[in-house]
Amino acid sequence: MDKSELISHTIQIAGEKYPVRLTQEERDIAALIEKEINDKIRDFERQYHVRSKQDLITMVLLTYAFDSKSNLTTDHLHVANSKVLRVLSQFSSLEEE
Repeated sequence: MDKSELISHTIQIAGEKYPVRLTQEERDIAALIEKEINDKIRDFERQYHVRSKQDLITMVLLTYAFDSKSNLTTDHLHVANSKVLRVLSQFSSLEEE
């Protein structure tokens, strides 16, 4: 990708501004990501009475990391199950012959 295709954008997380360079497609979803992260920070702040922005951001990061690993495992299991079912169906069709 050509650097000239990137546009400057600022994302604000927990009151801090972070300048980033994004493609137009990434910029379109940046506001949604920014809102989701800040909503999670506010939820953790209310639920656990945590005031440290660093602790809140870390809690959100850990939530995303666990969700990512859980989804990865689920996706891999789904693919593996599909392959097993395909092989089993091939065996059952051979037995019918």
